[in-house]
Amino acid sequence: NGERYYYRVQAEYSGTNSQLTNEVNAITPVPSPTIDSLDASVEDEITANYTPTDNSSDGDVTIERSTDGGSSWTTAATITDLSQTAYTDTGLADGEEYTYRLVRSTDHESAQSGAASAITIQPAPTTPSTANVTANSVDLSWTDNHDNGETLVQYKPASSGSWTTFYTLSIGTEAETLTALRNGEQYDTRVVASTEHTSSASAATQFTTTLPDEDQPQLGNGVEDEVAIDRENATTNYGDIRLQIRETGQSSWDTNAMGFAEQT
Repeated sequence: NGERYYYRVQAEYSGTNSQLTNEVNAITPVPSPTIDSLDASVEDEITANYTPTDNSSDGDVTIERSTDGGSSWTTAATITDLSQTAYTDTGLADGEEYTYRLVRSTDHESAQSGAASAITIQPAPTTPSTANVTANSVDLSWTDNHDNGETLVQYKPASSGSWTTFYTLSIGTEAETLTALRNGEQYDTRVVASTEHTSSASAATQFTTTLPDEDQPQLGNGVEDEVAIDRENATTNYGDIRLQIRETGQSSWDTNAMGFAEQT
């Protein structure tokens, strides 16, 4: 395959043969090579497994790579060992999509394979650690393991199935403070390494915000048979407020207060 052949013709007679014709030549086609698979199971690497389908013993195989879906191409490697059927492309960015094609060239002809794409592994950050938990905030810290894309800081109430992205950070920023949280709520938080092609989330960490203390209530009794209760300030941003009562001299709240019960 892919070889140039020359031909000429001479007529043979019983006496004298004719003059040879002028030479003509033709090149046999090269069948297109095939990419059998792309293996992206190792971080920062993609291995192309391929099959040259021709029978020529000269020339080479060029591995071409594209980072824009095939609009433009660069040479990743030129392989002269025609018995080789795999090539590992190293030093790639995490979570990036790469497209490959092969060009099989002989001394006279070439043929191109179809294109195939794969996305490199996007390693997740470490599980975030929590510190300084307050009624409405928590400090988070973690370690990035990815070298491409960005980092999403996410959280959700423990009872919810949907994550909320609190902030999007550049790689290398490994701490953030979650704010504006509900008082006394149990939360899950995680950190996600993300590119436009893929994402990988850390394991989740669970924490519970604290409840702020209520102010001592101020009482008023200006109306017969009534006691006015003034909370002074609404210190909590979530949950219920329980109003409890007991008669003077009683040690228990609510159940032993004659005719009164806890109100929420």
